[in-house]
Amino acid sequence: MAAWQKWEIAGFVTIAVALHVSAAAVLMPEQIAMGADIPAPPAPVAAGSGKMSDLIEQWENPPEAVTEPELTEPEEIAEPQIEQPMPDAAPDRAPEVSQVPSAPQLSAAKPNLPETPEPQPEVVEPELPELQSFEPPEIKSELALDTSTRPDHKPARPKPQPKRQAAKPQPEPKRQAAPQQQAAKPQPATQGGGARGNSSARAAGGGSGGVSAQQRASLQRQWQSQLGACIVSASRRANTSRRGNLQVSVSIAPNGAMQGVGLDLSSGNTRDDRAVMRAIQRVGRCPAAPAAAGVTESILIQLPIKIR
Repeated sequence: MAAWQKWEIAGFVTIAVALHVSAAAVLMPEQIAMGADIPAPPAPVAAGSGKMSDLIEQWENPPEAVTEPELTEPEEIAEPQIEQPMPDAAPDRAPEVSQVPSAPQLSAAKPNLPETPEPQPEVVEPELPELQSFEPPEIKSELALDTSTRPDHKPARPKPQPKRQAAKPQPEPKRQAAPQQQAAKPQPATQGGGARGNSSARAAGGGSGGVSAQQRASLQRQWQSQLGACIVSASRRANTSRRGNLQVSVSIAPNGAMQGVGLDLSSGNTRDDRAVMRAIQRVGRCPAAPAAAGVTESILIQLPIKIR
């Protein structure tokens, strides 16, 4: 398109120049003819040669009008045909565009949750043969309280021994007096000694008499206090896990042997209860009852115990 415009402008410029040139050629002779009259030259003093006269004559005569040349229309200049390059034939189909690499797919961040366990396969339970019903055997617990059987015959109390009479002191042998001195008759010592012997015998007889009921009860209380201290000391050796309170019953023979331990009140922890009862059973024996206390049968002590 730009080349066509250039050729068109060049053609117009050429036509304009030709018109201006032709107009100038037509107007110039007319201006000369229409100019002011030229004054006649002075008469020559002397006639000149023929050539000179001819020149003067030509000078005096006006110039012949110049015939205007016939203006011919300018030939139309054929516009050059510019062969425009033909565009290449479009391909049958657009070239295949290589696939744009897709952006990597970002996996969504999974929350930090515990993995769900995979479902377990169903377990087919095998058919079991029918079990015959039977009564369970009676199992005796080790912690059960062993009750002491009361003897059929009450042992007879030992009879008080008869009072021993104090031996009479033998009379001292008579000493031989010196021949110069007259031997004095010794007084019989049996009288005084016998009185002292009788009094001591009576004192002994009164002291060895039967123990009163008040004294016997006091001795029994002292023995039970000793048994309680023995049981509490044994319970502290138990390996327990926490603090608590429980109450036990302990059967003890007169000789101090433990015959059974039972639980009256639990601490709330079965393991600690069993540990305390085993620790008490391991002691085996506590102080025996004093003979003067008159204890002939096993006694049952109920004692609260604090687990530390």
